[in-house]
Amino acid sequence: MNKLAIGTSLSAVMLMSASAFGQTLFSEDFTSDVTASWTVNVSGATDNAADFFFDYSTVSGVPAAPNSDPLETETRGMQLRANEFFNAFGGFSVSPTGLDLGTGDYTMSFDWWANSIGGFPIGGSGSTQTSTFGVLTSGAVSNEFGANVDGVMFAATGDGNSSADYRAYSSQVNFSHQSAPNDPADPLSDPDTNQTNGVDVYFAPDEDPAPFGSNQRNNSNPYYAQFGGVAAPAAQQALFPGTQDATLTNVGSAAFAWHEVEITKVGNVVTWFVDALPIAQVDTTLFAAGTPFGSSAPTAGTNISFGHHDVNGGSSSDPNASSLLFTLIDNIKVEVASALLIGDLDADGFVGITDLNIVLGVWNTNVTPGSLLAGDPSGDGFVGIEDLNVVLGNWNAGTPPTPGSVVPVPASLALLGLGGFEMLRRRR
Repeated sequence: MNKLAIGTSLSAVMLMSASAFGQTLFSEDFTSDVTASWTVNVSGATDNAADFFFDYSTVSGVPAAPNSDPLETETRGMQLRANEFFNAFGGFSVSPTGLDLGTGDYTMSFDWWANSIGGFPIGGSGSTQTSTFGVLTSGAVSNEFGANVDGVMFAATGDGNSSADYRAYSSQVNFSHQSAPNDPADPLSDPDTNQTNGVDVYFAPDEDPAPFGSNQRNNSNPYYAQFGGVAAPAAQQALFPGTQDATLTNVGSAAFAWHEVEITKVGNVVTWFVDALPIAQVDTTLFAAGTPFGSSAPTAGTNISFGHHDVNGGSSSDPNASSLLFTLIDNIKVEVASALLIGDLDADGFVGITDLNIVLGVWNTNVTPGSLLAGDPSGDGFVGIEDLNVVLGNWNAGTPPTPGSVVPVPASLALLGLGGFEMLRRRR
């Protein structure tokens, strides 16, 4: 995976010490029992279970995580479960005890598997549960739904059967950040909830312009189409024939596959990627008490968190739920943010068409200064000639994600490019 800094200006990245790039601040592969090194935080009235030495090969069909040591056959990770018996909405979070990552820039990467129960695409009893992952927490507070999050937390359902399958939470609000667009008549559509520092939280386009119909966070948005459409592993179908079958999950849902997740913290901006796809970004610059949402507060710490939550009021009635409804986390690594490939706005390790489309898609607009995913690598807060020149000046740099990614500079832009745009730049 590409350990790349996102959401900050080039100048800020360049000020970082090159000798620090890639330094590991924390890592855990769960090959030994580390229960004593983790803190379990619970605030709600629900049962929970955390196994920090779980052999996930015992859940038939779950292969070794993608970032496991290829020379080893170990299949141990962290398993999280919630609301198996209490019939109560809620969940919990866990954090490495006493971890202090400091205030610098870093990337947290890990492997994530969400398991669920069928049949699909509807899902079985109580199948809609979520995995959570966060940063900037104290590590001493349960970061969960219905309770105040003290850092920045992201969440995703496994089965894709929520109206909000991809979510962002923070200490700014006491509920999840909402989808755009803004609707003055709807308090949940206030910019304080769907934007941070003036920028939309979610990267998915708004496919439904109706005020209450936005699906930025729903699996049905084509933006998430690279996920889902899979069946439960064949071995699970054989072991739990009354629950799992060959029906396919919703397109855009996360269950039954390992995903490589990255959360980058660069300056005040926290960005969440799943399999290199940017999902959400939270800018904590303006977080402070006293906003219209009374729970708003600065983030509380320098730790990380993982969790599992049930968005249902009742526990699953499926007799196999305890074996099949869970979150798996493996191969956690936190590293000092890596050097930035100039012009690589989408952080895929290559400067090409997708980066160009980011700039052209928001051409001549004002954005948060220095936000790469908003098309402003020049850092001046305006998407224009300088930003185009950054991309064209580094065209085809890096490692192409697919063999067909290497293409010439589009002819129309080659004619008007680095030099040809100079006249327009002077006239802006």
